[in-house]
Amino acid sequence: MPAELNAEPLPSDAVSGGMDEIFISRVSSPGKQPERCYKLYRFYPDGLVLYSQGECFESPPQSKDLSDIQRWLNRENTNLWRGDYSLRQNRIFLRVTVHDYVKEVTSVRYFQGVICEGQMVLQEPAVLTYAGLPSELNQPVLEYIALSLSSDQSQTENRKNRSEMICPFVGFKIIHRPSIGLINRQALLEIQTNPRQTCTLTYTNPAGETLLNAAEGTIRADEQGLCRWLFETGSTAGNGTLTVQIGEITQSLQIEIR
Repeated sequence: MPAELNAEPLPSDAVSGGMDEIFISRVSSPGKQPERCYKLYRFYPDGLVLYSQGECFESPPQSKDLSDIQRWLNRENTNLWRGDYSLRQNRIFLRVTVHDYVKEVTSVRYFQGVICEGQMVLQEPAVLTYAGLPSELNQPVLEYIALSLSSDQSQTENRKNRSEMICPFVGFKIIHRPSIGLINRQALLEIQTNPRQTCTLTYTNPAGETLLNAAEGTIRADEQGLCRWLFETGSTAGNGTLTVQIGEITQSLQIEIR
């Protein structure tokens, strides 16, 4: 990782490394027929993480496919994005260096999330301009499942210790997000999460005023896991901020008020 991109440290109270796992996104996007494309992470015990943002398969990968995946998803493959990660009980923090070959820009993407019994929710807190694109893989919060279960005794014990913690497996996806709102009108935000899950939305207008606070914006998802808010946009034009909090996840998104 380039030194100039490695300046912001992971949490000081988290422990570097400790896993030997491959995780794949629960959701996928269409590829060349009949393929579906997934995001994958590979975690090494020494703290290295590899990231592939869109690998396509004719059928959903399973544990029996691990050998084929490991042939290319490994540290010798210099084409993969890579970074480091650390753990704090059931919490995970990671950063990955990515390169945009079209714009010729290299940057670091930071993620945080929760791991529980072979399941992982990862959030990219820096995603503010998510535009609700059709691909499921473009969601700022994604759920993953483990493809690999290490036979190493210490790794098994680490997983056991994490699973004994209070480990809520909560994620969400955006169903409807207002990227643009009109002055003095109402805007709608809808997200999908666990049934009966507590959801909180706050809204700060472009002037920095909180027009929807946490007390007013806290609701409970219905039996289908839908949380839905209608909120007042206010009278100030510019970029406002929507902040959704569900369990361990706090995700901020921008809304342009015109």
